[in-house]
Amino acid sequence: MRGPATCKPPDSAHRDLANLLTLSILSSQWRIYSRIQTLPNSSKQVKLSLLRSAMLILLFTSASLCGFTALGADGTPNQKPNQPSNLPPASWKIVNYWSTTCAPCRIEIPELNLLGDELADSNVEILGVNFDEDDRTTTLRLARRLGIDFPTLTLAEVDALGLPPPSALPTTYILSPTNAVMTKLVGVQTKASIYAVLTELAIPH
Repeated sequence: MRGPATCKPPDSAHRDLANLLTLSILSSQWRIYSRIQTLPNSSKQVKLSLLRSAMLILLFTSASLCGFTALGADGTPNQKPNQPSNLPPASWKIVNYWSTTCAPCRIEIPELNLLGDELADSNVEILGVNFDEDDRTTTLRLARRLGIDFPTLTLAEVDALGLPPPSALPTTYILSPTNAVMTKLVGVQTKASIYAVLTELAIPH
């Protein structure tokens, strides 16, 4: 999937200059507009031409400053409200692919919910992935319908993990804190079966 377009992160001096430039252009546009209004009615075409020129200047300036609204002061993307990342930093991850069309998935979800509760104070977290790649609103609605209590990743977060889509469901990956695939489990998992794998891989839990 295609990643989002980004702008080059600005430094402090560039950002201050851009703000000053924006105010200057807005002031100039107001003066141009005021002058246009004083022209006689017979100069209608001239008015339209000048207005188009002013609008083009504003558009090009806005495009060149896109980074200042999309990025924070340190050049990192601003998080949208109520959209925290589901990817826990520096932790082991149990990533489970599910689908509403997968009957075995419905069997293992209660087990994964119990496991997630028991691992809440550990360095291991359970994360879900909607195999069908529905939009975010639909995915969260389906997760609630299936009774999934653990976090469900966004498409962008799944891309960041770099996991290959599974060929069968349910499929569960166990990832290291650096997102390396430690093992791939195909088929219905239970709390006991995953505990056994964590122990075999010497993952503290």
